[in-house]
Amino acid sequence: MYRDRSKDVNARTIKKVVEAKARKQRRLKKRLEKARKKAEVVTNNADMTEREKAQEVKTLYKKALTPLKKKEATYVVMKKRHAGKKPKGIKGPYKLVDKRMKKDKRAIKIFDSKKRKAGKGISKPKNKARGRK
Repeated sequence: MYRDRSKDVNARTIKKVVEAKARKQRRLKKRLEKARKKAEVVTNNADMTEREKAQEVKTLYKKALTPLKKKEATYVVMKKRHAGKKPKGIKGPYKLVDKRMKKDKRAIKIFDSKKRKAGKGISKPKNKARGRK
């Protein structure tokens, strides 16, 4: 009996995962509802031909179904005197970085490329008696 109960608990998905999926589904429904209303307006439009209407409705639904992309963060190099402050003229997401981070990132990139290159090519056979005469 106890084993069966634990099996049920383990099979069930995590609560926060279920909630996240529900939120995602809710957002999708909302977007589709907006698209449906816009499509209704387009279909009632007498100025457009049937083909244009169909094309417009298709693009509306396609736009509604594609998930919104996250905006790329703007990298802002910090100076000592402006550390921790949001710079002027930057809109949207931004990330404060410093010279050290920049150099570290560059070094990691170079290290990875060297690592990949090391595996390629033919290695020379090692001669054990090379130093002896």
